[in-house]
Amino acid sequence: MAKQDIREKLSAVGLETLHRNGFNGSSVQDIVDAAGVPKGSFYHHFDSKEALGLDAIDRYWGGFGPRLSILTDASHPPIDRLRRYFESLAETLKGWKYQKGCFIGNASAEMADQSPAMRVRLSTVFAGWTRAVELCVQEAQTRGDMSSDLDAAMIASYLLNSWEGAALRAKVEKDSKALDQFLAVMTTKILI
Repeated sequence: MAKQDIREKLSAVGLETLHRNGFNGSSVQDIVDAAGVPKGSFYHHFDSKEALGLDAIDRYWGGFGPRLSILTDASHPPIDRLRRYFESLAETLKGWKYQKGCFIGNASAEMADQSPAMRVRLSTVFAGWTRAVELCVQEAQTRGDMSSDLDAAMIASYLLNSWEGAALRAKVEKDSKALDQFLAVMTTKILI
């Protein structure tokens, strides 16, 4: 297997393992066993498990980042885009049977106080994510489709903070109730 193929395999398996078991619940041995490579291969491609954790954040966000295009799809009104975006996230969690939750939220809860590098990376992801939602909210406000009583950045932060709480609760309860509640409040009280 080529070096790049081994790194790709470790990266993919690493994300899956960290997402399923958490950072502290996953050992380097778990990851190399799942990847079917020698432990030395891990350290050839990653300086540490923390380096893999940073890679996993980037990989996860890179996989979900394109979904942000829902928020910029000018063929739909911004209110519909916001609704469709969060519905698509809820469908993903449902497809995972509410077992994994949002990796960004999970890693934030687990690692923010343990790894300054991961905390900074997660903060950067949240900032970009919030900005993408904020721009869609601003557009809805500019069009008059949504109240301008609150700052668009505040609304975007509130939506993502609420989403992460609902995703965590769905993981705990193993059902869609918290996500359904989030979507109901968002569409009937916020996006008006």
